[in-house]
Amino acid sequence: MVLDAEVLRYLFAVGASDPSNHAKRSHQHTNTMENRKIMNADFLGRDRATQIADIIKQRQGLIKNITTAEEKIKNLLSSLHELEVKRQEIIPQVREAGASVSLETIKLESLINKLEAEYEKLKNLKTRFSNSTLNIGVVGRMGQGKSTLLQSLTGLSDDVIPARQGKACTAARSTICHRSQREIEAVVTFHTEKSFLKEVILPYFQKLNLTRKLDNIDDFANYKFTEISNTLVEGATYETMYERLYKDYYRGLGGYKRLLNQPPQTVTREEIQKYVSQDRDPKNNLIDYEHLAVRNVRISCNFPKADIGQIALVDVPGMGDFKLGDEKLMLETLGKEVDVVLFVSQPGNDRYGWETQDTDLYDKAATALNDLADRAFMVLNLHSTGNNLNGCDSQKADVDKRNVRMEFAKPCIIANCASDNANNKVFEPVLKYLETEITELDKKYAHTCQQRILELHEQVKNELNKAGEVLQQFANERKQFDEYFTGKSGDSGLWLEIQKGLGKLLYKLRDKRETEDPTFKERVEQTIASCRSDTGIPLVQEIEDRQTVKGREQGLYFRYLEEVRAHLSRHFLSLDCDLQQSLEAVKSEVKKVLAEDGRLKNLSNSEGSVFFMEIATQLPDISESNLRLGFKKIGELNLSFSGRIQRLIRPHLDILVPKRNTSVTSSIVQEEVKNLGTTSNTSESQEVYNRLKHTHEQVVKACETEFNKLYFEPNQVAYYMVEDFLDRVLYAKGIEKEWDYFLWEKRQQVWHEFKLLGERIKVKEECKNLIEQAKSANQLHLLRFLD
Repeated sequence: MVLDAEVLRYLFAVGASDPSNHAKRSHQHTNTMENRKIMNADFLGRDRATQIADIIKQRQGLIKNITTAEEKIKNLLSSLHELEVKRQEIIPQVREAGASVSLETIKLESLINKLEAEYEKLKNLKTRFSNSTLNIGVVGRMGQGKSTLLQSLTGLSDDVIPARQGKACTAARSTICHRSQREIEAVVTFHTEKSFLKEVILPYFQKLNLTRKLDNIDDFANYKFTEISNTLVEGATYETMYERLYKDYYRGLGGYKRLLNQPPQTVTREEIQKYVSQDRDPKNNLIDYEHLAVRNVRISCNFPKADIGQIALVDVPGMGDFKLGDEKLMLETLGKEVDVVLFVSQPGNDRYGWETQDTDLYDKAATALNDLADRAFMVLNLHSTGNNLNGCDSQKADVDKRNVRMEFAKPCIIANCASDNANNKVFEPVLKYLETEITELDKKYAHTCQQRILELHEQVKNELNKAGEVLQQFANERKQFDEYFTGKSGDSGLWLEIQKGLGKLLYKLRDKRETEDPTFKERVEQTIASCRSDTGIPLVQEIEDRQTVKGREQGLYFRYLEEVRAHLSRHFLSLDCDLQQSLEAVKSEVKKVLAEDGRLKNLSNSEGSVFFMEIATQLPDISESNLRLGFKKIGELNLSFSGRIQRLIRPHLDILVPKRNTSVTSSIVQEEVKNLGTTSNTSESQEVYNRLKHTHEQVVKACETEFNKLYFEPNQVAYYMVEDFLDRVLYAKGIEKEWDYFLWEKRQQVWHEFKLLGERIKVKEECKNLIEQAKSANQLHLLRFLD
């Protein structure tokens, strides 16, 4: 533990053990400073085990805060991930290029990656702080003396830490804890099927280009292996890896499969070897297979160096073997388990020098263990004969002079890893460094972690604010609607199209209003022709049959007049319907303008009056609404020409009205009645028939003259109808606002684009909620774990 400089000066000045010196202290010192000095003075007198225990206790006091911050970062990451997915969905949907570009400038993905990296570092920090020991990792390439050094520091032998000559013999990651006890024991943790496939087998399948998916251990057991796969990438390295997978893991599955998914087991010293050692026969076949199922082993024993307290050595798997997954395991171990790391390297006797394998190993360790230069030591393994001392000195000098870019907390240590003196030469300086420096290193790293997280908090905050601003541009219905309705400059859009379309139609109708309606004229002519061809006058024989009583000709003649009049008037009834159809045709023209230029076709697919009434029912039912009134009135306008026709033709039909009172009987009828029976050349029935026909023709001719006056009327009525409609829907005060309100309410039916916008608005609301959720998770106080 590093003591405060002021405290050190105080201790050297007055002496912590001299009571007389206390009276000489300056009165300017506060009671707090006095207590602090006394506490630090007491600290100097504590044994190493107590100091290490206090360091661990202090670390574990931060775990709760780190856990809380870790959970909050996880929540923030979850929100940012969801928001990024939505952002990616929105980009191709955005209609406006400017908004699309803005969306692409939001850099959530890079922030997520950075935040995930910090999240992993924080998890590693929590795991390291949760350890009940201070851990020293031992790393080295195969055959450099790593296992030998572990034996010297722990007092264990080959049956627990194999360090034999030849091939790599350490099989699993081992953590060796100092514990005062007589018996050596170990807790063996086995792989689950899932972790075994993912961490052990899958790296081989990926590296060797074996494509089949493995969902369970039976898939692996049933895989069709051959001695050498045809899909294998060429090269001796790949062939050797394939052989390791095939011979060890596949063919040996029966020797270790039973151990997968087993709970941790406590084993005795005699049983440890089969779980940590990979021994082979002369043909390079494994002697046993249990170690293949082992994930890690935690060994407890009494270290030779006394009173070291809660210290553990972590045997990080050797590098350079063909066993895949070791590199990943090394990085994971360094990040989560190790506080300081010992690199072990053995220079040669005659030829020596640092190799790229050494610097590569250093670089990989640096990616996993923070502040590696302050946490790493290099042990140069001196042969017991000392014949590689020159190599050790040379490589140490290269580091000191920075001829190689590896930095260590202390100068390289030259020591014989197999000697009992390794405890003093190697272990002691490392332990002392842990005592004095690890707390400050932890504090420095924790503050660095927090600072990076807080910087990311600020960056996330800025991006979320930017995302909120950009979101306003996306699916902005009101802005989109205004552009559609009146145009960007207010001088185009649907409102102008409606005015132009209806205005153009009105001009057309105005030009036609003083012209005959050819359709109506044709129908009148057809009706007159029908009147003449279908008179309703009885044939002569019919008259004769009915005229059975002599002297009653006058009465029958009156009766015939009534029948002919009724028959004639019936012909004119259809003209009323024809005139209404003419009016409906004009309404359909208005409807066409509104349906096409006004885009109202999706609101009603009816024609004529029905179209206007259906639109009217969709408009707000308020008395001052000119728009609704306009649509309602034109829809209800159903002018009855029957009254007009009756006023025109009834005076002429009166000719066919027989009255017993001669004062009101038409002069023509009176004259015809007088003449009945006065003609001797014709029969009475023939005479009645002739008189009826003559009278009928006179009436039809008179009606035809009257109808000639109506040929202009349909066009005039149509013009005035449309003109009145335009007064209501185009020129009334405040009518543009009424159209605006109506079309805004119906925007999704009027414009197909607004249907898409409706869907986008849902996405927009989801994004808005996600932004708010992320902002809530990104609160500064939630992400702090240090005061």
